[in-house]
Amino acid sequence: MSKKELSNLRNQINKLDEKLFSMIFKRMNIAKKIGEIKVQHNMEITNSDRENELIKHILGLPDNSLDQGEIESIYKLFFSISKKRQDYNK
Repeated sequence: MSKKELSNLRNQINKLDEKLFSMIFKRMNIAKKIGEIKVQHNMEITNSDRENELIKHILGLPDNSLDQGEIESIYKLFFSISKKRQDYNK
């Protein structure tokens, strides 16, 4: 692999990271809105069934190249940040 190819691949990663983080930012804003609804209706912040449903859905995606533990690790981070944003609504 040449340095040019390496640079090209890194640029592709940079562009993907920008898109990825843009979607994460949107996800966290939605999570905050969900938290507002949960507070209004005296609902628990944590919904284990929903969390398991999301993980199961991602595991079933055809392009999935991650194992269950890797997906769970990513989602645990998402869930943790989402819950913090939702708790601020109290």
